[in-house]
Amino acid sequence: ISFPIFVKLGKKFLKLSHGGDDLEEDRIEAMKAKNVLELWLARKDFTQYESVVMKLLKVAEMKKDLGPTKRAHLARHGVNVALERLRLDGCSTDALKYVASSWELACNILNEDAMIPAILQLFLTARPPSPENHSFAVASLAVALARVLSWTSPRNVYAFSLGALLHDVGLM
Repeated sequence: ISFPIFVKLGKKFLKLSHGGDDLEEDRIEAMKAKNVLELWLARKDFTQYESVVMKLLKVAEMKKDLGPTKRAHLARHGVNVALERLRLDGCSTDALKYVASSWELACNILNEDAMIPAILQLFLTARPPSPENHSFAVASLAVALARVLSWTSPRNVYAFSLGALLHDVGLM
């Protein structure tokens, strides 16, 4: 990752890596064991990171061989990044367009029978509890519900689940 990564400790931020450094998986696991569940970017790097995440969503949409769990995690992360932009920028036209684009890609990923177990697993294990994770879980369940009700056209699934995604927008 080409961005400095930080962790929040109380009201202070501690730099974990400089731009271009590797953040080893064992170091991330050690932080999780200490209940550090969020990594942070500098605000100035966030827009560039959004572009990287959008590219990852497009790859996850096309590469079914990534497996349902990895694809579901990428979809959740992409949508959480979009919801964070909405939180940072408010309900601006650009922020809402970005959320809509991210959710459309996530819907394309999640709108498959094979994804339903992965969706339910994400719903049950979403950590940390946050409005973003809750909104993603509710919207993902809306995708699964649309499939059960045979409302499977991409337009129906997208509209139904976008409402679920933004149902608590006032909490963000």
